[in-house]
Amino acid sequence: AEEGGEPPPLPGRPDKIPMTYIAGYSRSAYWDGERVEIEPLFDKMKPFKLFSIGALCTPHGALEIYIDRKLALEFDPVSRGMQPLPADEPLWAVLDCCGGIKKATLLTDSLAPSSDETSAESPEPHDD
Repeated sequence: AEEGGEPPPLPGRPDKIPMTYIAGYSRSAYWDGERVEIEPLFDKMKPFKLFSIGALCTPHGALEIYIDRKLALEFDPVSRGMQPLPADEPLWAVLDCCGGIKKATLLTDSLAPSSDETSAESPEPHDD
C-alpha cells in the first residue's frame, strides 16, 4: 500500500499471501504459493487431547515442525528445487485457529528441542 493509503485486503486463503510458508493444511505444505503434498501431520493425534506444536526455521532455510517436542516434519525446500526460507529476515509465526482451537498459549522463550528429545520416533499424543 502507498504511504497513508489503505492496505490491500487479505486473500481468503493463507496460501495466497506472498512469502507465506505453511505446513499441515490438508496434507500439504504451501511454499510461497506452491503446494507440495506431505504426510499428514495430525493423523496420530487424538481429538480433544492437549499437545504442543512448534516450528523452527533452520539456518539453511528449511522448516521443521515439532509436536510435543518431537520432530514431526522436516521440509527442505532446496531438495525440492524451491527457495529456502529467508532465515536472515524477520519471520512471523501464525496459528490458524479456525474450526477447533479453544485455547492456545504462546511460549515466547521456548527453545528448540535437544538432540535427545528429537531422537525419539514420531510424536505420540498426550493421554491427559
